[in-house]
Amino acid sequence: MHIKLLNIMWCYDREAEQVKVILEHDAAWQLPKTNLGQAESGTEAILRLTEQVTGQVLDAGHVEQLTTLSHPTLVHAGEREVILVYMTYLPFYPTLDTTVHKLFTLRTSNSKYQLYRGEVAFSLTAIADEAKYHEVNKTSPLVYEYALQYACRYIKRSLEQMPLILKILGESFTLREARSVYASFLQIKINQL
Repeated sequence: MHIKLLNIMWCYDREAEQVKVILEHDAAWQLPKTNLGQAESGTEAILRLTEQVTGQVLDAGHVEQLTTLSHPTLVHAGEREVILVYMTYLPFYPTLDTTVHKLFTLRTSNSKYQLYRGEVAFSLTAIADEAKYHEVNKTSPLVYEYALQYACRYIKRSLEQMPLILKILGESFTLREARSVYASFLQIKINQL
């Protein structure tokens, strides 16, 4: 069995008042990924990947396991593949010095979450179940779209109880910044809160 880890790295651009996520380009846009090392836990692997991509050394309190994708059609080099999806809340806005990793802004358009960067935009379509994950991946210009849509819905549901997403604002933040983060996931304008 092959175990792959995906990392949805959330951050906040204070100047633009926007929630952003890091995507990487490797033949197609997708979430940063890594393999699970023999001597590390999933969280340790995600923290390693986060440091490689952003240079930020974080503790496990900034990482949350989101879901596991394990559809029978997921195969890597002839082996069944299991994908563990994590979210990392970056307390500092990252400086990415690579052509592979780019920041995409989260926004709402026509009641759908969208990620955009310049002329590149992806609408995160609602996917009914994990079984369609692999099928959608074959045609989507954004690989792992299912995981991103799931993450946005998960964060939206968690805002009333345990808004860990606020960790992207660091240790201190203004109420306006918190409202800006909430508005992004609630799919409303900040002045509607």
